[in-house]
Amino acid sequence: MTQRLSTAEIDHRLVRLRNLERLHSEQKQRLEKVEAENKLLKRENSELRQLLENALIRIAELEEKIFGKKRNDRSDSGQSSSPSSGGNQTKKLRRPVSYQRSIPTAPPTETKHFPVTVCKHCGGRLTQLEEIVRYIEDIVLPQLMGQITKTITKLIIERGYCPKCGVWTAARDLRGAVVTLGQNIKLLVCYLVTILDCSYEQVKTLTTDLYNLTLSDGEITAILQEQSIKWLPEYERLKEAVRASPGVHVDETTWPIQIFTKHTYAWVMSASNSLARAYKLANSRGKGHAVELLGEDYQGVRITDCFPGYKNMSGLHQICWAHLHRKIRDLLENKNLPEEKRPPVKTWYEQFSVAYGQLRCYLAEPLVPVRREQQTTQLREKIHLLRQPDRRDPKKLADLKNLLIEYDHALFTCLRFNGIPCDNNRAERDLRLLVIKRKKSFGSRTEAGARAMEILLSVCWSTWHMNRGNFLPALARLWR
Repeated sequence: MTQRLSTAEIDHRLVRLRNLERLHSEQKQRLEKVEAENKLLKRENSELRQLLENALIRIAELEEKIFGKKRNDRSDSGQSSSPSSGGNQTKKLRRPVSYQRSIPTAPPTETKHFPVTVCKHCGGRLTQLEEIVRYIEDIVLPQLMGQITKTITKLIIERGYCPKCGVWTAARDLRGAVVTLGQNIKLLVCYLVTILDCSYEQVKTLTTDLYNLTLSDGEITAILQEQSIKWLPEYERLKEAVRASPGVHVDETTWPIQIFTKHTYAWVMSASNSLARAYKLANSRGKGHAVELLGEDYQGVRITDCFPGYKNMSGLHQICWAHLHRKIRDLLENKNLPEEKRPPVKTWYEQFSVAYGQLRCYLAEPLVPVRREQQTTQLREKIHLLRQPDRRDPKKLADLKNLLIEYDHALFTCLRFNGIPCDNNRAERDLRLLVIKRKKSFGSRTEAGARAMEILLSVCWSTWHMNRGNFLPALARLWR
């Protein structure tokens, strides 16, 4: 027979049950709170890990920019920046003749004859005489030779008074200073400032030491301003010549204009089929400066990097594959890339390098429209596979995949036309000259100085590259 509980025992058990229910409710709420906090912490931890990964990769990139690129033993990419060449190629041995100077093509200015009739060892008479020709190339240093280092032309200008008109009439314009500089010294100053990247002090030192001609900073500035005005028509002609080429390379870099407190930029527009180029030194990185260079109605192919300002412009667009290739290569060689993410990055890099190499091989072939269409389809399928997202991708690889999606329309424009490259290396080489000058001269002081410099750099560098063996005469012809 079941024993019945007493009233006191029932009350005790009910109190205990109510306490257990209360504790269960409290612990349930606490558990839900802990689970929510744990979920939040996991999400924050994931975000912080991603931020730390991006920061470490960025730190490695900044260290490379500041301290230079060092050999990364952890990276096993084993490839150079060019997809068509291996990373461990043996260096070609130079032939002994390549170390010798070529025979001068100009006629000799002096001939010396060295006869020999007897042996210098025993004094015996020589037979089978023959002549061996050697050359000595040298320059003339005016001061060492005691020759005239500069010319001075004295101008005797007659003038007279006309009683009828009441004015003076002279045989030559008498405005300006009593002593002025001639054409040759102005050409030399332009050459030194643009081609040789000389500072004002270097220009003054050279003209004083070699030609005994003293210049001031003001005179150098006046020469540059005067020449920029004279060469403005040639500058405009260069821009038209570049725009008329099958493709136009466009790029930009920083160029200080000291009167502006904000960042200022230098732009370059280079022809794909010639050595002509045109520079613009601007007060911003705005898209309008690129439009001004190319022209609002430009209908050719512009070859650029992935800077957004180049995207929505008139004409056709080809983005630079070399930039994309360098991005993934630099990520693979980044010393702070997590080890667990290195294998997929390496696989993606190798696959993209293969596609890049195939593209360059296709461009080297003659243009056959049907075959090019097939090649474009094959490459596009490969790129579509490469741009599939993966949650394990580092941020830089994810960004690169997004670029392939965003610029899908501009990846294979080069395959449709002759003479259109798949990279923007030409513009980068032309900007490299400007970067070297920027490091030496710290940019321009005023906006007017920047306007003058963009004309001088465009005209002088284009003329120099197109007339390497005859530069100064070609520049003098522009003067006339």
